[in-house]
Amino acid sequence: MTPERRQQIDTLFRAALRLPSGERQAYLDRHGPDDLDISREVLSLLEAHDQAVDFLEEPPREYVDSLKSPARTFSEGPSIGKKFEGYRILRYLGRGGMGIVFEADHPMLNHSVVLKFLSPNLITDEIAIQRFIHEAGAASALDHQNICTIHDIKKTDSGQWFIVMPYYQGQTLKDKIAQGPLPLEETLDIATQIVRGLAMVHTEGIVHRDIKPANVMVTEAGVVKILDFGIAKMADVTLTKTGTTLGTPAYMSPEQMRDEKVDHQTDIWSMGVLLYEMLTGVHPFKGRVEAVIAEAVLNKKPEPLTRLRGDLPPECERIVNTCLEKNRARRFQDAKALLAALEVLRRRLADDTKPHPASTLERVKTFVRRRPVWFGVTVVLMLAIASYFIFPPFADQVVPVNDSPNEALGQNLDSGVVSSTSPTGVDTTSILQGSLANGATDDSLVVLPTGTEESQDDPPPEVVPGSLNITSNPAGASIIIDGRESGTTPLLISDVALGRRAIELRLTGYEPYTEPVLVSSEQTSNVNATMKLIVGTLQITVIPSGRVRIDGEIVEENLVGQGRFVVPATSHTVRVEHSTFGTWQETVDVASEQEQTLTIDFNIFVEVRVISVDTDEEYVDGEIYVDGRLESKTPGEIDVRVGIHTIEVRAEGYEQVDPEVHNFVRDWTVPLKIKLRKVED
Repeated sequence: MTPERRQQIDTLFRAALRLPSGERQAYLDRHGPDDLDISREVLSLLEAHDQAVDFLEEPPREYVDSLKSPARTFSEGPSIGKKFEGYRILRYLGRGGMGIVFEADHPMLNHSVVLKFLSPNLITDEIAIQRFIHEAGAASALDHQNICTIHDIKKTDSGQWFIVMPYYQGQTLKDKIAQGPLPLEETLDIATQIVRGLAMVHTEGIVHRDIKPANVMVTEAGVVKILDFGIAKMADVTLTKTGTTLGTPAYMSPEQMRDEKVDHQTDIWSMGVLLYEMLTGVHPFKGRVEAVIAEAVLNKKPEPLTRLRGDLPPECERIVNTCLEKNRARRFQDAKALLAALEVLRRRLADDTKPHPASTLERVKTFVRRRPVWFGVTVVLMLAIASYFIFPPFADQVVPVNDSPNEALGQNLDSGVVSSTSPTGVDTTSILQGSLANGATDDSLVVLPTGTEESQDDPPPEVVPGSLNITSNPAGASIIIDGRESGTTPLLISDVALGRRAIELRLTGYEPYTEPVLVSSEQTSNVNATMKLIVGTLQITVIPSGRVRIDGEIVEENLVGQGRFVVPATSHTVRVEHSTFGTWQETVDVASEQEQTLTIDFNIFVEVRVISVDTDEEYVDGEIYVDGRLESKTPGEIDVRVGIHTIEVRAEGYEQVDPEVHNFVRDWTVPLKIKLRKVED
């Protein structure tokens, strides 16, 4: 089979996979080639995929049993209870995509280790060997608490490769999820540890590409370890066979599913899938075959988290949805941004669970209300005595109790009101009034003078204002505090008045973000907002096919038929490129939660009349070239495909004043006038 024929089959196969099974035959009839053998080959591939095993389930039992027999798997390899390269093999642990794993110990070690062997059927596969070595190299280059350590990599005399790793007591995340949804606090703890590890991995230029529950170990101490760097992508390293896509389909990002170039954003997507699974116990993109999973990943939204679990805060759903954005540019920009969002949510949950004790004043009032009347008088007396010893300025102002309490009280007593403020700031007026009202005699009161005029004007204790640290993802949002504009994110604001402040963030194309914040003295209150995009849907149909760019970014390398793209609700430049038929471009407006449709059919031609004139508007006869090809003469008509084309008129002794580049649409009716000027001899 020629490469061109294989490419044609592959293109049709991938396009048909996205359609329901009942629509595939009609699609091939419309868009397939005249060669019926190619259509039959595509249908055969589709049927084989429909009969595939569930990618979210375990492989067939007989397959697992055959793998779990070390004697059948290794002719010269490890056997349970026997020594191998200095290690004693204790038990079989399992099998991954490339290797078989055993628990072992060593006489020089006081703990168990894990030996991971390259599968015997791959020992002659050079690419598999390089990936196996690559796994050890990628992980051993990382020193982080949440990354599985690599002790050694060895090759036996018989050519068997194996990696030595620590043995962790605990469970894989897959086993934990199998027991049901995880509590929110535990989910955030596990996710935070994974993302911390990924942040370090990405800093080293490595992309894991296979983050899934089976590759995450949670030790008995609650420490998370990221496992299996076998298909990790390192800078300047290519270990992929042509036409293959690495990863586990259920956890692959849309760009990974389309076999495009991947970066750290693919791990962010996988983290969204993990979060969804931990919180709900189910996978966000369900399917029994890869084609169904691919369709869901590329074109469908998962069921809302809060519909499956009503106790989750809105911030949690926003974090998961941001991770699972189809367009990688709208996800968290890096692992550090995701980590910050998770830690903010954890802090808020912790704050919500803290008890809020009553103030000192409230406790005093409650205490007094529960005591008899005489107790109020006693409190006043005690406060008066305390003020004598604690506040020296009052020492020389105390009036001894004389034989006539009424004289000491003066007119205040006559009016039935006694005003006094205790050294602790508690207003005793209500206490005294209550005592008098309830029958307390004048003789039972000991009243301190209020002091001189100077003491009444003493300044209150200094109150130190608080601070606000406000960030947003993405940055650049306008900050409104209590209705007043205060700058843009990120911003640290000092000297903020104490109390509850209303914070609002606004950014074009995003929903407003609001949050009440309590500002405390000498403390910095943090606002870390993840802005939610206002989005719509852009449905693009390309006939026969083409590369699709939205605002300059490639969103589909080779769209055949129809594709749906979730985009911000604003204007977008859509550009479709075909290697033979040319380029088409248009600016479209997408409204919030609305679907805008575009159809680009490169098989449509438009008739364009072309005339050429000189600078004096006199007609000049010339030849018409379209994209460098001679098509006709002026004045005359040309037939061009819809899209962007360069129109040129060549005439002896003349040159074109300006190049004419036009985006021809199906309803084009305007004649083209090409201006020429004489060339000076």
